[in-house]
Amino acid sequence: MTLILIVVFVFCLISLIGQTAKYLSIKKDINSLEAQIKFLEDKNQNLIASLENVKSNFYKEKEARLKFGLKQPGENVVVIALGDNPEDGNPPSHLDAFNPIQWWQYFFK
Repeated sequence: MTLILIVVFVFCLISLIGQTAKYLSIKKDINSLEAQIKFLEDKNQNLIASLENVKSNFYKEKEARLKFGLKQPGENVVVIALGDNPEDGNPPSHLDAFNPIQWWQYFFK
């Protein structure tokens, strides 16, 4: 009789350990999914904010100015040329050198 009780007890103990392991695994998965949900909700909020920004008139006007070169009536457009000589439109001669060489020249000349 005692042997049967020990076998039943061991069987219940093994079953309990297995179920506890499953529970912990499922709990870990749930926590991971909840973290992923939180991340996606934050990302969704950022996308909604970006969408609202894109819908604004300020953004549309800014993009029209930058991409298409448009201007408001009565505005004057000023173009700043890069280079030693603004008429030729060439970049300054110090930009031709390799970056480490530029740093060397900056500190030691």
